[in-house]
Amino acid sequence: MSQPAVSAVPSIAQIAAAADRPETRADAIDLAIKALEHGIEDALVLRLVAEGLEADGLLQEAINLSNRATVAAPASVTGWLHFSQLLLRVGLRLESIEAARVAIELDPGSYEVQLNVASALVSMNEYIEAAEHAELAHGIRPHAPEPLSTLAIISARVSEFAKARVFAERAIALRANLPGAEIVLAKIDIAEGQPARAIIRLRNILGRLGVNEGHRAEALTALGDALDAADQPAQAFVTYTKSNALMARQSAGPLDKQSRRPIDHARSLERYFQTTDRDPWQTGAGDDRANRDAAGHVFLVGFPRSGTTLLENALARHPKIVALEEADALARCAGDLLGDDMGLDRLAHLGVDEANACREIYWSRVRELLTEPLVGQIFVDKMPISTIALPFIAKVFPSANILFARRDPRDVVLSCYRRLFGVNPVMAEFLALDSTAGYYDQVMRLADVYARTLALPLHIIRHEEVVADFDG
Repeated sequence: MSQPAVSAVPSIAQIAAAADRPETRADAIDLAIKALEHGIEDALVLRLVAEGLEADGLLQEAINLSNRATVAAPASVTGWLHFSQLLLRVGLRLESIEAARVAIELDPGSYEVQLNVASALVSMNEYIEAAEHAELAHGIRPHAPEPLSTLAIISARVSEFAKARVFAERAIALRANLPGAEIVLAKIDIAEGQPARAIIRLRNILGRLGVNEGHRAEALTALGDALDAADQPAQAFVTYTKSNALMARQSAGPLDKQSRRPIDHARSLERYFQTTDRDPWQTGAGDDRANRDAAGHVFLVGFPRSGTTLLENALARHPKIVALEEADALARCAGDLLGDDMGLDRLAHLGVDEANACREIYWSRVRELLTEPLVGQIFVDKMPISTIALPFIAKVFPSANILFARRDPRDVVLSCYRRLFGVNPVMAEFLALDSTAGYYDQVMRLADVYARTLALPLHIIRHEEVVADFDG
């Protein structure tokens, strides 16, 4: 389509008029690019240029401009929603939720905002809160299929398959060929011992045009599970490989720009702790029990797919235990203390005041994430990859117990490879079999170095023993 004739510097009115119509949206992006080149720092201009960068796969550049758009127009619900969606695409889930919460405060009655928050929370395994927002979105637009599809996904994730089927079928009744709901039905087929039926459903999805890459990757992973359940392991492995290759292409832009890979970070930590003076690491920075509500504190770590979920679910059934599943409560307080040798030196000699500030940030975040009271309870923070952060835990939470989940490395590596995780730097290591094995090996070797260097009340829990004697 030819671009309409405009003056050398397009006006905001001209750009907005083009942006309002789907058939001239591409023209609006071209006009916005020209306006930005002339120094027009308008929120609409920034958002449209970000949209163009996103379409070209330049996600980090798109995020930077989208962030500038929220600064230019802090009261724009559309701006915060777009920023949130971009953050979610590159795996910055906490940041995505925080941006979405701003949009909710600005317009709690927005269908798009409520649905976006629900999707972000699903990606963080925050199913209770995700369902609340999906229900709100459904209340705003009762005849929209997407909230029902989201509720189907949530119900399937928590193994409530009867509810999941009802939600999925209601969503498909409102709109045929809805991939999210169809994939849920296929997963229910697998769970109910009907892999052949799931294979047909999933191949129908993959054979259609217009299915986005996210749904295509999810359908491929589910197809791998169905083929495995149908005793076709070779075909299943090929299918998992196709899914991972698709995810690798999706993540290539933003992840190529990261300063270093997680495996390189783990290597640098191992080098540091192999030569560091052990003495400063034998004591914590003050008393971490003084201002916490919980009666006890446990970190459940190890590696993804090492049996931590089974263990956490079993522990959480105890009336005196409250568990938090895979929400990174440490991220806000650890800062750059684990980033390099200088940060680690600071951490080794961390003062009580700074440690208290870290603890306050941590417990504040925990209270935000939990739906249950902590008073008098034992709190279990389950985040497998927090193995990397054990030096921070040892310094800031010296009274906490550490449950370290171990499982046969072959099971761990294959399980990580065949699961569809969100796009973030750690999970990107699982998109190839050799990098999955390499990262697992490096994290386990690092854990062994930590065990020799840090003062850690470490308790090894072997998955095979848990399964063999679950009641015990």
